[in-house]
Amino acid sequence: MRPKDLFKMVEVKIDLEKCDGCGTCVDICPTVYEVRNGKPTVLNADYCLACMVCVVECPNNAIEISLDEKKNREQEERVRGRRRT
Repeated sequence: MRPKDLFKMVEVKIDLEKCDGCGTCVDICPTVYEVRNGKPTVLNADYCLACMVCVVECPNNAIEISLDEKKNREQEERVRGRRRT
């Protein structure tokens, strides 16, 4: 697996119940987040480096970054398939 592929295995979620639309996440990481209709949304989780700065800096604890289990399983299957050949 190439290092850049690891970053495509994370899932970024914003809890809109907790989010007040302050835009801190957008200021920290404009490649991942953008504001739509007054609320931040995940623009492209593939660019998330999982540095966790947005999670720590969010004043409302509204952001969660975790391993995308589906992408992780798919990657494991690709790796296992390569080892068999």
